[in-house]
Amino acid sequence: MGHDVIAGVTLLLVDLTDLRAELRQDLDAVGDELAGPRRHMDEHLASIRVELLHRLSVIQGEMID
Repeated sequence: MGHDVIAGVTLLLVDLTDLRAELRQDLDAVGDELAGPRRHMDEHLASIRVELLHRLSVIQGEMID
């Protein structure tokens, strides 16, 4: 009976190790999928920031004149 318990625990540990590896792969895949939209949003926000700074500069120039 001791051997059966050890074999059962060993199988459980193998299953847990496999599950952990699968979860890690899934999380890595989700991270990769989110990286593209994150880069796109960063680029979009940078473009908006440049446009807002330009408009602020124009407004400041008009106020000085």
